[in-house]
Amino acid sequence: MMSKSKIDEEEKKRREEVKRLVMLLAMLR
Repeated sequence: MMSKSKIDEEEKKRREEVKRLVMLLAMLR
């Protein structure tokens, strides 16, 4: 089982990537 801090880190990374994608889509629109 992964430690909570590690899961939180993965979650943060994923959220940053999603934010970047959303910003790109907003710019292209």
